[in-house]
Amino acid sequence: MKLFILLILFCMILFSCITEPDNDIQEFNPKLSLIASVELPGNSWGVYVSDSYAYVASKEEGLYVIDISDPINPEIVGFVDTPENAINVYVFGSYAYVADTYSGLVVIDISNPYNPQIVGSVDTHYAYEVYVSGSYAYVTDRSEGLKVVDISNQAEPIIIGSVETDDAFGVQIDNSYAYIGDGFSGLKIIDVGNPANPQIVGTVDTHYAEDISISNSYAYVCDLQGGLKIIDVSNPNYPVLIDSVYAEYAHGVFVSGSYAYVADGLAGLRMINISDPTNAFIVDLLETEGQEQNVHVEDPYVYLVTSTGLHIIKNRI
Repeated sequence: MKLFILLILFCMILFSCITEPDNDIQEFNPKLSLIASVELPGNSWGVYVSDSYAYVASKEEGLYVIDISDPINPEIVGFVDTPENAINVYVFGSYAYVADTYSGLVVIDISNPYNPQIVGSVDTHYAYEVYVSGSYAYVTDRSEGLKVVDISNQAEPIIIGSVETDDAFGVQIDNSYAYIGDGFSGLKIIDVGNPANPQIVGTVDTHYAEDISISNSYAYVCDLQGGLKIIDVSNPNYPVLIDSVYAEYAHGVFVSGSYAYVADGLAGLRMINISDPTNAFIVDLLETEGQEQNVHVEDPYVYLVTSTGLHIIKNRI
């Protein structure tokens, strides 16, 4: 009998250890609803939404173009194969810039979304993510850090600057700084005021930093099992960690207004209230098929890519 009671107590303690922290859930009401999905071949990884189209990087398959003018009835309208594995995509003007792992940065003309065409590329070590600002594409290159690529001539992009980091994943540009999710080395802040000579100016240790979103002088960092880290970057030379929100495997993040949307691996899509960045809390969790990889928000719609394809979610706040 005593052994049975001890077993029950052990199970209760174990369960209490693996449930989500109560302080991270303050108002758990359904606000997100799935309205449509598009199944895609390969392993969908990155997404960018521009005008009436969603551009999905689907690793070994390449880049898919999906017409989302009617969010309830999305339709695949274009596709282009890329040389390696399309992991992430950024759209700027009439071009999609694809981080294509071992083939580097691939530039695709999307002026006709029904017939996208590769027009240029530049070799890097292992292009993982890309962010475009002005005439430059900022490419995270895993163990070789950040590459700055001049894209003023899309047919002949040229690497003009670089800086070494340990394991560069996510990247976002804000003003004259690049914010890098640098794996076990945490958040790296790089001054890119001179694109030909980028310099690391700040860093914050985290568990394993990957994707990043910047909003109102705060960096929202996906930290895998470390959850979502919120870092005050008002002084880029001295960033300060101010809060952390639970997640099982935070992989992708997008901030829109007072909310951060986190693609949380197999757990689902987390919606987090960040109106007070020092006291952020989860307000919804939506489960979908596959492993959540990345997310893009154009209110009131959330575009989530998982290993199975694109999911369109309506935010009912």
